[in-house]
Amino acid sequence: MSTSPSSHIAGGAGGLVHLLPAKGIPMLDITTQAVATTAFIHFKGLDGNLLFNDGKPVGVRLFSPGTDEYAEVEERGQERLRKNMADNDDKYVQPSREQREADLADDLASVTAEFVNFTYPPAEGKFGKDLYRAFYLDRKLGHLKTQANKALGDWGKFAPVPSED
Repeated sequence: MSTSPSSHIAGGAGGLVHLLPAKGIPMLDITTQAVATTAFIHFKGLDGNLLFNDGKPVGVRLFSPGTDEYAEVEERGQERLRKNMADNDDKYVQPSREQREADLADDLASVTAEFVNFTYPPAEGKFGKDLYRAFYLDRKLGHLKTQANKALGDWGKFAPVPSED
């Protein structure tokens, strides 16, 4: 059994063809393309400018699409879809606006690792997912919820930050 790096492509009759790199040609370590566990999402204010508090960036740190937290949210979404169809003779019925907002707030709360440089006073005394859910349910701050949700769909937002050696 060879331990040389190789790539595989589909071959005839369902087999694989192993392509060995030519000697001396470096191969890309594909793990360099792995996403980070979390990423900071810098919020923009209503004026379109990045938000800062005393010179520090304001936003949320979200778990990436490559994490268990994100996978659990995806599974919940699939389960909601299955239940919706099972409850409606295999036809999809649009949930109410309130239900969609609650589901999105739950999902975002589950993938929020922390708030960065801001507080949410209406949820004073709440922590973790309860705090995050309350924030994401606040319709007057919906533009921030939209930014967080949009970031989750962009794997590039979760590129690893190069270490400063």
